[in-house]
Amino acid sequence: MISLRTLVAGLTDESLRTATLVGLASIPFTIALSWNSVTLPHEIASNGGIHFDATISGAAIFVAGTVVGYLYAGRPTEVERAGTRAGVVGSAPMIALILLAFLVQIWFASTKIVSTLVLTLLIPLTVVLSAGVGALVGLVGASLGEWVADRVGRGRPTEANA
Repeated sequence: MISLRTLVAGLTDESLRTATLVGLASIPFTIALSWNSVTLPHEIASNGGIHFDATISGAAIFVAGTVVGYLYAGRPTEVERAGTRAGVVGSAPMIALILLAFLVQIWFASTKIVSTLVLTLLIPLTVVLSAGVGALVGLVGASLGEWVADRVGRGRPTEANA
């Protein structure tokens, strides 16, 4: 079992600060790339809550993972950890949108008790799955970034101030 102290230490790891910042920097781009595909709350209310649509673009998370992979190549911190961190942090808009979708569905549900129970049980699962998808996209991008760094970045310094 992971203790709270271990969890906090992992989240505040100084060696992953750059990966966290790059993941945070990808959030506005994820929102901008996905904005046109999201059904906004006033549109959901006008159609009776039966249609909620959104497509989240993973391109910004992938680019963030690639940048992190390039930056962390040759460092003591593992590229996989850094890419995963950037992906999970960058997946915040996806998680927020899923939570919004669940809240809208609960609000407009015809059988409030059953749908509220089902959706409440599904929320943790979908949050974990969304973060996992973001982590996977960031990891794939980090692998590409590390490969590019190995092929192109021969003259780069291996130590960088994070």
